Amino acid sequence: MQLGYASAPIPPLNAAIALSILFLGPEIVRKWHRQTSFTIRHPWVVAFAFGLLHGFGFASGLTTMGLPQAEIPLALLLFNVGVEIGQVFFVAAIVALERAFRTLGIRWPRLCRSASRLRGRVVGRLLDHSAHSARWWAST
Repeated sequence: MQLGYASAPIPPLNAAIALSILFLGPEIVRKWHRQTSFTIRHPWVVAFAFGLLHGFGFASGLTTMGLPQAEIPLALLLFNVGVEIGQVFFVAAIVALERAFRTLGIRWPRLCRSASRLRGRVVGRLLDHSAHSARWWAST
């Protein structure tokens, strides 16, 4: 039971989380091809739904680890705050790197410039990995 409101069997929950990640791959490709979908038009709805799903899975993991029910809300809050802080630092580092490169007249490494050619392969690999993860979670 997560926060005392709802519960779900862990294997299907984990499979749903893996499939939610798998769902985003084709959406990324649609965006690159300038196509549209509900996810592209309303990303906040999908982010909200996936956030609930992933939060539910995290809460269930905390419960499975034996964390007392009273401590789960604080653990969830601090985890989410930590994720947001990490994202801010990552963006700040990329912005600082971009500014430093411009100021010093340094060009991005060739690998970064050719990333647009690699992204199809990367998305394909991620989708393949997510599909295997979903099958593994469903079988446990």
